[in-house]
Amino acid sequence: MASSSIDYSNIDYRGFIFVVHEQYGLMLLHCTRKPKKGPHFQLPGGHVDDFEFQEAAKTSGGNAQTQLLEAAKAGAARELWEETGVDVRNQLGRLQPAALKSSNTATALSCEIKHRLFFFLAATDADFLSADKTSEQLVGPLGAEGRHLKIKYSVEHSGFDFEKDPSVSVQKLKKHSGGVPSQALAMAMARDANKSKSRDAGAVASSPKITGKTERRLDHLEEVEDPPVLLGADRRAKDKEKAASRAFAEVAFERMNIV
Repeated sequence: MASSSIDYSNIDYRGFIFVVHEQYGLMLLHCTRKPKKGPHFQLPGGHVDDFEFQEAAKTSGGNAQTQLLEAAKAGAARELWEETGVDVRNQLGRLQPAALKSSNTATALSCEIKHRLFFFLAATDADFLSADKTSEQLVGPLGAEGRHLKIKYSVEHSGFDFEKDPSVSVQKLKKHSGGVPSQALAMAMARDANKSKSRDAGAVASSPKITGKTERRLDHLEEVEDPPVLLGADRRAKDKEKAASRAFAEVAFERMNIV
């Protein structure tokens, strides 16, 4: 990636969001509209539009990577709203880049794989819809968990569900966008497991921890071809939004008592 410009006219950049509810897990959209793939699950997200690059350029200070990051945040938030009605378009600071490499490179951001950029959103009940927020028809999840949480889904989807187990989410996402979202989550969880093994006993108490049970459940994810990478913000950060990825694993494996 050049330091001063982005070739967004010829490169199909996309932004995706791991929407993680602390109690119920990862939100997955169910798609039955693509006969060649069959029914499968997707992340909210999609194409970053030209106008989003143009708007991001106004505040990026000529830095192409900043422009790409901000444009992808805006595009991912717009797609989330279009596909679910969950609206964080004016709260882009809540979208935390999922660092899928140890650092940015000259050609890609750390949250980027194959021109797809990934973000985490720590969602609460207040982010979902209710009859007083919209007159449109609302639907709850396919499963029994979180039935009070509603979205309005687009014509691309036929429902949604929550998944508490990150490793199951990896499998469910394999048909989405060439399998790249599945790869991204696998890389992220492998890094979380790897980091937990090396964290010394003096780690900051407020940082969510992954225990031995979590490590065993995630061991197979360390075999992915891509090297383990850091997911999300520094694990010592006190900001709950920046710790969304670790909270996902913590809730999924420990507090939810998944065995």
